[in-house]
Amino acid sequence: MKFLIIIRNGLIIVGGLYVIIHIFIFVMQQSWFSSFDAEHLIKTYNQEEIEHFSRFAFQNGRLRKWYVDPRIEIVNHSPNWKYKGEVVKDVIFDCIDTLNNLMTEIQIHPTTEEDGNVKLSVKCRIFRTGNSYASAYASLFRLPYPSCNRGVIHIELGDDNNEEIRSTVFHEFSQLLGFDYNLTRDKTAMWIYKSLFNPPTSTFVDSLDRLVEDYQDYTAFDKAAIRIMYDKEVAMDPGLTRQKFDRMIAQAKKVMKQ
Repeated sequence: MKFLIIIRNGLIIVGGLYVIIHIFIFVMQQSWFSSFDAEHLIKTYNQEEIEHFSRFAFQNGRLRKWYVDPRIEIVNHSPNWKYKGEVVKDVIFDCIDTLNNLMTEIQIHPTTEEDGNVKLSVKCRIFRTGNSYASAYASLFRLPYPSCNRGVIHIELGDDNNEEIRSTVFHEFSQLLGFDYNLTRDKTAMWIYKSLFNPPTSTFVDSLDRLVEDYQDYTAFDKAAIRIMYDKEVAMDPGLTRQKFDRMIAQAKKVMKQ
C-alpha cells in the first residue's frame, strides 16, 4: 500500500511539473512580460537593418546576449607573443572601443585583474596550428531566460598580416556578443554576405600579390545589428525566439497604423 502511495505521489509531482513547464513556455511566448519595444525598433532602424540582425542573431533558435558588462582578461600568452603581441592588443582595444560606441545596454572593459568574466587567449605562432573561436556561457537559473555572464575567446594567429589579425579579432568579438554564422546562400540579397559575422574571407589582390581580407571592420549592417541587440530602448530579452520577434513586430505595426 505504501508503495502505491509513493507511486501516486510521484505521478502527481511529475504531472504538476509538466503543467508548470508548459504554462511557463506559454507565458514566455507571449508579450505580456517582455521588455522588447518593437515600436522603437521599427521607428529607429530600417527594414534591411532589422533583417540583417535577424539573419545572424537567431541562428541558435533563441537570442543569446549579455546583461552584465563583459570584462576581458587576456591570458595564456604564447612564446611568440612579442612577435605580434602589441599589434594584437592594439586591435583588441580598438575593437572594444568600436563596440562600446555602438552599445548602450552594456560596455566591454579590458582588465588586468583576475576578476574578468571573459578569458581571452591569443596564440601567436609562426605556423597556425589551431582555430579561433568565441563562446559565451549563461547562468542556468536566471529567469525568464538566462543571459550570458561569462565567456571565452581564443585567437590562433600564424604569420598573419595586420589586416587578418584585425578581421579575426573583430569577428570573434561578434561571436561572443551573440551573432552566429549565416552561410545560407540568397542570390536575391547578396548584401547579407557583406558581414564580418560570417567567417572572415579574403581575396587575392594582383597589385599586392597576396590575399587581402574582405572585411577588416564591421559593415554598416553589422554595426546596425550590434546597436539593435544592445540598444537599451529596444530592450530585447535574452531567449527571445525568431517567431516571437516577428509576431511582436507585426503587432507593433498594426498598432502604429491605427
